[in-house]
Amino acid sequence: MCFSFDLNGHVQEIKADEDIPTDILNTLWLDQKLNAMDNPYGTCHVRLNGNCSYMETPPCLICNAGNPCKDLAIGFSELDLQKYELLIKTTSRAIVVAKQHAREDIAEKHRRNLERYKGILSTIQGGNIIFGRQDRMKKKLGVPNA
Repeated sequence: MCFSFDLNGHVQEIKADEDIPTDILNTLWLDQKLNAMDNPYGTCHVRLNGNCSYMETPPCLICNAGNPCKDLAIGFSELDLQKYELLIKTTSRAIVVAKQHAREDIAEKHRRNLERYKGILSTIQGGNIIFGRQDRMKKKLGVPNA
């Protein structure tokens, strides 16, 4: 059994044995690939209603004068490598689909994110972490005047 939402946000049941027309599935797939942005939390479809200010980049990655938020720690979790590998894979795929449908504007936004994700992945693959609150780490280590 599957569920979906109607235009009013009400849950609609779709039975497993019901066929959904192929043209509707194709439209939904294409819409997701061209107008949505994959992120660690799911796929954001806000672009359907306009140009999302976060489409350029997730705010946690740029809110500190173009750098990651000082409170965002990348590389502490053993899953961070997998997160950024997956972001690179899905973003690369989004670029291909956008180009196939002559959406260079979308492809360019994804390209910028792709380069950012690759840089982050390279940093954490090297055994480094990204964390803007070094003062907190120094205090934990007992470094004076931190």
